[in-house]
Amino acid sequence: MNSAAAGSAGTILIVDDTRANIRLLAEHLEDQGFAVVVAQDGEEGVQRARRVRPDLVLLDVNMQGLGGFETCRRLKAEPATRHVPVIFATVLADTRSKIAAFEAGAADYVTKPFHIDEVLARVNTQLGLARAQAQLARQNALLQQEVAERMRAEEQVRLLNAELEARVDQRTAQLETANQELRSFCYSIAHDLRGPLGAIDGFSCLLEETMRSAADARGRHFLDRIRTGVRQMDELTEALLTLAHLSLREQQRERVDLGALARAALQKRAVQQPQRSVQVEVQTGLEVQADGALMAQAMEHLVDNAWKFTGREPCAHIAIGRAAEDAGGAYYVRDNGAGFDMAYADKLFKPFQRLHGTSEFPGLGIGLAMVERIVSRHGGRVWAQAAPGRGAAFYFTLP
Repeated sequence: MNSAAAGSAGTILIVDDTRANIRLLAEHLEDQGFAVVVAQDGEEGVQRARRVRPDLVLLDVNMQGLGGFETCRRLKAEPATRHVPVIFATVLADTRSKIAAFEAGAADYVTKPFHIDEVLARVNTQLGLARAQAQLARQNALLQQEVAERMRAEEQVRLLNAELEARVDQRTAQLETANQELRSFCYSIAHDLRGPLGAIDGFSCLLEETMRSAADARGRHFLDRIRTGVRQMDELTEALLTLAHLSLREQQRERVDLGALARAALQKRAVQQPQRSVQVEVQTGLEVQADGALMAQAMEHLVDNAWKFTGREPCAHIAIGRAAEDAGGAYYVRDNGAGFDMAYADKLFKPFQRLHGTSEFPGLGIGLAMVERIVSRHGGRVWAQAAPGRGAAFYFTLP
């Protein structure tokens, strides 16, 4: 009866100074699978509770020495036994005693003489509640741990993101500074080259005038080569200055009609080469939000490219328009000219790269590079499709 071995149903501490009550309760509780621990006064009950850590306490009110109410308060004051449910079992049935019991921390109250079924029902109810509360406490603890771990993880992610953003901002600033210095350097070099080139051109011109009567054909040929080289260098420096200017220029967005820009560029070429017969097709409704000056340059270079590479076609055809939305909605300039091998398409938009010799089609190889730079500055992209002898089509997007 006084065994402290834990029963499968749990351990119950009986604190009572009446042996008959103890015997009755212990017998029925042990029959229900409980392990029973007994104390015959309040002080002993507190000591046993500290050692055994019972699942429930059945406590008498009127005992010699430490009374039931004070024993209950002592149990509730100690961390080790604070959560153990206490059921008072006493002959005191008045309301005042019951209120005092609950104020002391009791979970329930049963009066003597016992109805053992009632006692067992109240015991099982309180043990069930205690187990549920313990389970809830464990779940809450796990949940709090999970929340704390998640908050730590989120804080780590936030710190990593902040660090990454700071690094990106720093690298972006460094890159922008480097690009700005490179653009300024290219601009300065191109600008400074124009002075000596002008001097060479001027003095070669004077030399030519001076030697016109005396120089032989070979000497004049050399002078022509010098002046031709100077003009090419001047055109190259002008192209470099234009590229640098594109990178430095602030955009001014407005409503721009690409069709009108294309027609103006085509008209300019037609005036320069009136002997050519070119069939032109320009769609309507090609209005975009863009920098008007930059897009005028882009369309002029694309039209120049189409005009130049259809120069040997007896029936030249140039088309400017926009593809259908289901085909990507890109704008295009298409021709039926010389075309090119797509294996070399990666060179198209690089400055001073050419896919045809200057003897066939003269030029610096800068126009398409400027188109790519202008489209990129607008947040779009440019690409081409072509085949040798079957013409070319240049596409670009403008978000």
